Amino acid sequence: NCRLVVHESVLISRNLIES
Repeated sequence: NCRLVVHESVLISRNLIES
């Protein structure tokens, strides 16, 4: 389930960029 980790990482990245 590597994709799940990647997806979560992307969400975190977007959250940081959005801040």
